[in-house]
Amino acid sequence: MPGRQDGERAVRTTPSPTLLVALSLLLIAGCGRQGNWTLPGQPDPNLQEEKFGDQVLDFDTLYKHNCTGCHGADGTMGPAPPLNDAVFQAVVSEDDLRDVIRNGRRLKGGQKTPMPAFDRDSGGPLAKGQIDALVEGFRKHKKKDWALPATPTPDPPPYSPLWWEPPGNKEDGAMVFQMACAGCHGPDGKREGVRINDQAFIDLISDQALRRYAITGRPDFGMPNYAGKGKDNGRSDHFQPLTARDVTHLTAYLASWRSPKVSGR
Repeated sequence: MPGRQDGERAVRTTPSPTLLVALSLLLIAGCGRQGNWTLPGQPDPNLQEEKFGDQVLDFDTLYKHNCTGCHGADGTMGPAPPLNDAVFQAVVSEDDLRDVIRNGRRLKGGQKTPMPAFDRDSGGPLAKGQIDALVEGFRKHKKKDWALPATPTPDPPPYSPLWWEPPGNKEDGAMVFQMACAGCHGPDGKREGVRINDQAFIDLISDQALRRYAITGRPDFGMPNYAGKGKDNGRSDHFQPLTARDVTHLTAYLASWRSPKVSGR
């Protein structure tokens, strides 16, 4: 169980209006297609194989037509987590990036999340070479507005649970939540304006995405990462960075809020 204690009560911070709008878009729209119009994050129908073909390998073009709706024009400020983030870039591997672009994200029971599959074999618009170009671009993109800040120390927890790591414990995760999250989101995650214990949100988001939020936060909206502390972040000045086990326990706790029909209970 987490053994550290915070010496001060965390202080609530004022939520960003942009955050509320962005999360609303994620919950209401997702990244799917409805009828003959395109929702945020849906691949642009103009970038289809019959018009552009597999030869389109330019990162800017591929990103603009496939990613900006959810992740933002410069990799930030979208309804989905930022890609232009030093902690995310530090923990995610090329294999992880390639897998999520190709296959999207699903819950353990197979239910879809707002992250769709982009691989053409799965009904998406992109060929293998285009997915590789996106992965390489995320790693090496040098545009001025994608300049990444330094990764905080100590080293962040791993992006995915370690293969030998036992499953997380929601009781321990509840303790981590009180220490790291309750200062902003409230003791039960239901504080008005920054509510995350929301059935629609929890039922749409995968365990991996929950884990990613715990590690990286939302720096574009002022949500602290695994190491952020201080009253402006809703945490004590004595807050210690989350460990890998902290993040695994916290993920289990947040996932326990899912409805039985989604979680399989």
